[in-house]
Order: sequence, then structure tokens, then C-alpha cells
Amino acid sequence: MVDYNKLKKMKLLVGCPTSEAKSYCEKEYLATITNLFYPKELYDIMIVDNSKTGKNAKRISKLGINCRHVNPNGKSNQQYIAESQEVLRQYVLDNDYDYLVMIESDIIPPLTCLTSLLSHQQPVVCGTYFIGHGADSYLMRQLVEKDGNQERYTINSDGIHAINDIDGQLKEVQNGGFGCIAIHRSVLSQIKFRVEKGADSHPDSYFGADLAQLGISQYQDTSLLCEHLNSSWSTVLDAYIN
Repeated sequence: MVDYNKLKKMKLLVGCPTSEAKSYCEKEYLATITNLFYPKELYDIMIVDNSKTGKNAKRISKLGINCRHVNPNGKSNQQYIAESQEVLRQYVLDNDYDYLVMIESDIIPPLTCLTSLLSHQQPVVCGTYFIGHGADSYLMRQLVEKDGNQERYTINSDGIHAINDIDGQLKEVQNGGFGCIAIHRSVLSQIKFRVEKGADSHPDSYFGADLAQLGISQYQDTSLLCEHLNSSWSTVLDAYIN
């Protein structure tokens, strides 16, 4: 449990993996994460670029952002994302930050997101966001359900019914995604961001499973609703790959 009395003294690293494919929302993203409502001397920013070359990382660095590059060549999407997140995790541990706050590069959270996440005094707490659009959208929340004696992980999707789940409460989840998440260094010292070779699952799924294995709860703040700027994602990704 995080001591609320120390909340204002928490040192944070705010960051994410990114690539050239997310350039369509970079301006709005950077404008948001550089102006979050939190003491400027207590949070730093690091972006880990995994574009095909290091040119994009150099360009971002020239904007005054601490940016590293991870070579994605010969790796799956899941692998180079996990490797990028590992750069962030190690930087937190090496530089005495209290929390890593990952805000994905197409997620626009409320400017109050840092104090909102930390106020819950939990080692792992995330915000809320939707994936997709309209009737096809779903709430990023993976729950554990009992099916007899077996546990199974399910995505609580259905955009219509998900509205009922956004009630402003803090809820325990198996996985709330890495769109907007605060992870305490005590957790980062025990769990690496990883994927298994050849698997389709992303690092957030493995992270949730590893948390459960250690008996650490993950919570989702349903009052912290983030905008997800993924409307151009498929078009941009196709152009980027081809």
C-alpha cells in the first residue's frame, strides 16, 4: 500500500513505446504528457521509439524529449514492444523513480491522470479506455471468470453494456491494458515486461498473469476515462508496413 501522505513526493517516469506509425497523433500526445497536473520537478518523460531506423528517435529527441531507440528488425510486434517497455522499466529501477506511468502514444488522458492514479494508493492501477469505434468498440478490461473449477480470462467488450461498467468506481481487474497505467517500482523489481516467442498475446496479458502469480492485485479507475486516438491506426499502419 502506498502511503497517501507521501503522494506529493512521488517521483514518476511517464513514458511509452512509439514509432513513426503514431505520428498522426504525436502533437496532441506530447502536448498532453508535457503538461500533466503534477509538480514538474517530480516527473520526467521518456519515449522509446521502435521505428525501423533511429531517425524518428533522433527527431523526437530534438523536440527536447528523452528518447531511446529499439531495433525492431527481425522481431515480432509483441517482442519489440516488450523490449521497449523493458527500457522504461530498467530506467525506473536505475534512477530511483517511485512509479512508471505508461501512457500509450495514441492515448490522451485527463491532465489530472497522475494524481488520480496515485490517489488510490495501489501498486498497480490503470485508467479506462475503449478500443475500436461505435458498435464495434469494447472496453479494455480483462476479467477472471470462474467456469466450474477453471479460471478463464475474458474481455469485457460490448460497447453498450460496458457503459454500465463505467460508474466511477475502482475495480479489480486481471488486465486493464497499458494505455494509462501506474506501476510501483516494487512491482517492477519483480516482474519484467515479456512475451513468449511465437505467441499472439501482448505484454499486458503476460503482466496480468505474472501479477496474479505473485498475488498482486491490479485495479482500474473507471472515473479516469481516456481518449483513444486510434481512428487512423489501420490506414497508417498499412502504409508504414507496405
